[in-house]
Amino acid sequence: MVTAMLVHAWVDFNFHVPATAISSFLLLGLATAVTWPERSSRGPRWIHPLGLLLILGLAGITAWFGARTWLAWRELPSEAKDWANWPEDRIRDRLAVAEGWDPSCLPVAELGGDVYRIKLLELFAKAVESDAGATARRQEEIRRLAEAADGWYRKAGKLNPMDDTLQVRRATVLDLLGQFDEAEKLYLQGLHMRPHSRFFLLTYGNHLWRKGDLEGAAVQFEKVLRAPGFSPRPGEGKDPAEEARSMLRQVKEQIAKGGGKRQSSTSRFNPYED
Repeated sequence: MVTAMLVHAWVDFNFHVPATAISSFLLLGLATAVTWPERSSRGPRWIHPLGLLLILGLAGITAWFGARTWLAWRELPSEAKDWANWPEDRIRDRLAVAEGWDPSCLPVAELGGDVYRIKLLELFAKAVESDAGATARRQEEIRRLAEAADGWYRKAGKLNPMDDTLQVRRATVLDLLGQFDEAEKLYLQGLHMRPHSRFFLLTYGNHLWRKGDLEGAAVQFEKVLRAPGFSPRPGEGKDPAEEARSMLRQVKEQIAKGGGKRQSSTSRFNPYED
C-alpha cells in the first residue's frame, strides 16, 4: 500500500489531498511501530531512527507541496461561473498569483480555461452592433478571450493528458475561432473514449451545427436526449439535455426551411451562439 502511494505520488499530486496524506502517514506510523521479538537487538537501533527520518522527510515534503496547493486554491473561487463576471485584469492577476504558488496545480489551469471560455460564450450571446468599429473591437475581444482559454486548457492538458474533458472544452473554444478541423479531431477523440457522454455529444452536435451540417447536428442532439444519467457542462453546472432540446428544435426548423451548408467561417449560421 505504502509503495503504491509513493509510486502514485511520483506521477500525480495525490499527496496534495489532506485525507490521502493523513492515511499514508497513519500506515507508515503503524508499520514503524511494529516490533519483532525474534529480530536481533542490533537491528532496531538503526531501523527505527531511519524510519523516523523517512516519515519526517515525507511529512515535510507533503506539507510543503500541500501548502503551495492550498495557497494556490485560496486565490480562486471554487467554480468558474462564480468569477466569470470579474474584470479581465483581476482574473489575470489572480491566476498569475495562483500559478506562482503551484505551477503544477491542475485545478488552477482548468479553472483558467473555464472562466475565459464562459466569458467568451457570454460575449457571443450579446447582440452584434452594426457599427464597424464596435464589430472590430468585438472580434478582437473574442480572439483575446479564446487565446487565453486555449492557453490554459493546453496547460491543463499537459498536467493531465488523460482528462478527455479538457480536450473537448478546448475544442469548443477552437470552434468559436473557426478552427473546425482541429476541433473535429479533439471531439472525435473524446467521443471515442466516452461515446455516451452528454457533454461530448452536445458540444460535438453544436460543432456540426456551426459547420452547417444540420442533419449530423440533429443526430447528435437526439443522442444527448437518449443518453442516460446527468453530466453537466464542466464549470457551468448546466444540464446538456435542456440545451439539446432547444438546439434540436432550432436545427429542425432550419432543416424544414431548407437550410444549406455554411459557406464560410464568418457567416452567421448558428443562432444559438452566433
